[in-house]
Amino acid sequence: MKNGPTGTFAEGSGTTPTLMGIGDGQDKLIVVADGHEQNILLALWREIPKDWTGLPGEDIRLAGKLQLPAARRFSNKFQSIENSPTVYGYDVAIAQFNGFLGQGKNPLKGVQKIRWNTEKNRFELQWVNTEINMNGVLTYSKGSNMVYSSGREDKCNYYYYGLDWETGELRFRKHLGKSCKWLKNPFDDGGCQQIIDEEGNLYFAGGASLVKLENSTK
Repeated sequence: MKNGPTGTFAEGSGTTPTLMGIGDGQDKLIVVADGHEQNILLALWREIPKDWTGLPGEDIRLAGKLQLPAARRFSNKFQSIENSPTVYGYDVAIAQFNGFLGQGKNPLKGVQKIRWNTEKNRFELQWVNTEINMNGVLTYSKGSNMVYSSGREDKCNYYYYGLDWETGELRFRKHLGKSCKWLKNPFDDGGCQQIIDEEGNLYFAGGASLVKLENSTK
């Protein structure tokens, strides 16, 4: 973990690993963020290819790495990247984290998408959006080709966002409400994944609630 935080809640990466590559002939990888102060996205081989010679000076199982541009430590208690990476195909999206128990007065912003190049066996940065705070596990929808999550802006206002999967541009922004509570905040998403049902409705767990956003286009 080198120079990562060593506080009460974090002595290394809190990022839940995500699997990448599910079909025959695909690169079979584990994607996870490490414990550096500015986190590095790592790809580890689940099945090491027979012709893989390894990266210089690294363990043979490490397939690739990329330092995340939108990853800044906000305290000595949590990593800047805690939530599980979101994978669709060989694309990975992951966002800056701001804690479980309220996100502070000025939450750090940043969402990024990275692509695994299967020919060159390396990560390549696709886009970075530094205008949005998405505090939960990002959820991708193939139907809309957007990635969703919620976050906090100024004056304790919470919003739900949808970003274009290809460009990272903001396509959807819905005001959820206002709450300055640290505990039992009805809108604060401390690291949950979103659920999209058959009708296109969105659900996520707040600090003291279950939040539903109803699809008004159906």
